[in-house]
This record gives sequence, structure tokens and C-alpha cells, in this order.
Amino acid sequence: MSDWLGMGAAPRSPRSGMKERVLARALTPQRRWSRRALAIAAVLVLALGAGGYWYMLPPNQRPPLGQIKNRVMSFVDGILNTPVSKSAQTPQNAPANNSKNPASSSSENTGLLSN
Repeated sequence: MSDWLGMGAAPRSPRSGMKERVLARALTPQRRWSRRALAIAAVLVLALGAGGYWYMLPPNQRPPLGQIKNRVMSFVDGILNTPVSKSAQTPQNAPANNSKNPASSSSENTGLLSN
């Protein structure tokens, strides 16, 4: 019986600079493309699913495209103009604001797109 461990290749030392290259590659920040790709794929799946559902409805039950557009736009407008958090709203017992432009300090202008 022969010695199987003795039949292997002789050990070699790694090339110069190998440790630095491995550490540099391990310490670089990872790309975030997979999250973007997942978000894009989710939007595409939702859009295709909604379009397929709309297409499969009988023609007399399909809402007109203008009505769908208005619903989507009001939904997006509602999302973008809602308050970010409850702490952004003025409490009921807060003192009156003595600014020269009271419309800009109103509690209704706390949405993402408000000035």
C-alpha cells in the first residue's frame, strides 16, 4: 500500500502581494445593485399584474384610464403630503406663533413636499 498523503503536490508560498489584494477586496464596500434590482423588479411585477387584471376584466366593467390616472395621482399626492411624524405637528397646548407669515407655520404644511 502506498502513502496517499505523500503523493500530493509540495506546499508553495503565496505570490507576493496576495494578502494585500485579498484584504483590499474584502474591505471594499459591497455594491447595492441587488436592492435596486429587487425594487425595480417589484414595481414591474406590480405594473404588469395591474395591467393584466385590467385587461382581463370585461370591457363594460373596466374603469376608464382617466379615472385610474386620477386615482393614482390622488394616492401619490396623499402619500407625499402626509405628515412625516406626529412630532412634526404642533401640539394643542403650544404657544401661539408670532411669525409674520402664519400660513407657512401651519400644522397642515408638514408633508414631504410642503415648503
